Amino acid sequence: MKEFCNESAVKVTGLSKSYHLYDSSKDRLKEALHPFKKKYYKEFYALRDVSFDLPKGQVYGIIGFNGSGKSTLLKIICGVTKPTSGQVEVRGRVSALLELGAGFNPEFTGRQNVYFSGILAGFSRSEMQLRYDDIVTFADIGDFVEQPVKSYSSGMVMRLAFSVAIHVDPDILVIDEALAVGDAKFRHKCMARIRVLKDKCTILFVSHDMNAILSLCDRALWLDRGRMVMSGEPKEIARLYTEATYEGTGKVFNRNGAFAQETLTTEISQLAAAVDQGDNVVSSTLVEEARVDSFGTGKAKIISSRLVGVNGETKKNVFCGDQLSLIFSMQLKESLERPIVGFGVADRLGLMVMGFHDLITSDRELELFIQGNVVEVKYSFVWPDLNSGTYAFTVAIADGVIEDHKQQHWIHEAFVVNCIREKPLHGMFGVEYSLDLQLNSK
Repeated sequence: MKEFCNESAVKVTGLSKSYHLYDSSKDRLKEALHPFKKKYYKEFYALRDVSFDLPKGQVYGIIGFNGSGKSTLLKIICGVTKPTSGQVEVRGRVSALLELGAGFNPEFTGRQNVYFSGILAGFSRSEMQLRYDDIVTFADIGDFVEQPVKSYSSGMVMRLAFSVAIHVDPDILVIDEALAVGDAKFRHKCMARIRVLKDKCTILFVSHDMNAILSLCDRALWLDRGRMVMSGEPKEIARLYTEATYEGTGKVFNRNGAFAQETLTTEISQLAAAVDQGDNVVSSTLVEEARVDSFGTGKAKIISSRLVGVNGETKKNVFCGDQLSLIFSMQLKESLERPIVGFGVADRLGLMVMGFHDLITSDRELELFIQGNVVEVKYSFVWPDLNSGTYAFTVAIADGVIEDHKQQHWIHEAFVVNCIREKPLHGMFGVEYSLDLQLNSK
């Protein structure tokens, strides 16, 4: 397990940032000339009373919807923007990749911008010369390094900016969502380098990629409308954030910005007992956990869930190649016009390793999803060659289309199974392969 230093790399206390919004430019002039200093603006808070402590050596992920204040927070930490109130303490050399091309002079060539950025970071020209070849090699923009940055594509700007940021020996590396504009190959290259750097420096980054948050971060911070919703374990925050991305989930923010959660009623328990008194309901555990770890508008409620083998036995331990079926039942409190059923399987970190979802379209199947019915869903599949460990099943029922739907009931980690494999894998999963050796003639 990674050990952390008690000393803070970044400490934020009561941070707020407000802007004055005017309806028109005339209002600015009226305010400037008004004899009694009448205010013509509306005050908008991009950040309001945000506090957190980031110890040295940690990777801290920041998530939130667009406009939640993520970029503003990073700019204040990097000293680009001043806060309206509150304090920020930063200990160490900061290297930042903020807005695309921020810090680059578009009239300068790539080479000139590399040296210019190094000088801003406190390095001499001779020190940057020692790093220059590595920076250009990693950026991989070819002869464009000798061309003005204004002629670069957004992807090329990001390549060069990221390469400079990681080669100036940062104590604290700050990355905004700029990586989103890169091509897939370079994004993989960047993520691999971040994994190397996470053992050498403190990293603070914004991302909408939940897998990146789960796999890289030691802690995560969730911002919403400038307020800090919560910070803590990435897995827990990713779970709650997923719920909040859907409309009508019963997750609401109260006036103080706190998180409130809908509690499912004991009606689920009564329905479960009515559906099956036998082994088909993994039930009381599922019902109790559903009150805490589920969300949805409630037109349909999942009342049972289990994984079975070829003989119908409930499976708690699984092996590569096992023929399995996931069976879950739901009670239709209202009819669904376009039901979507699905499930996902995540590892202990919360990373999704597989999952399926299906939009029900046939008339015969749609007739099942009417008010009052209890519908059983059965997915049959072969367990893949995964590493040993525990894997959690999430089950869900939604209404709409794949691109636009509302969750009716989603249960996080409805149950957990243990995967057993004799030899550990050097990755997430294994594949069948053959090895062929031969001697080629010289």
